Amino acid sequence: MHPLYERLGRDEKERQACYRALFRSELDQVAPDDIRLAFKLRK
Repeated sequence: MHPLYERLGRDEKERQACYRALFRSELDQVAPDDIRLAFKLRK
């Protein structure tokens, strides 16, 4: 495991939550567009 990742939290669950939080705002902006595109391509 990378040392920087290990410093995100005391245990695996806390590290995962912190890591996801790092990218949440970017994902929140991109996800709706990706979902719309997926539905358009599905038709």
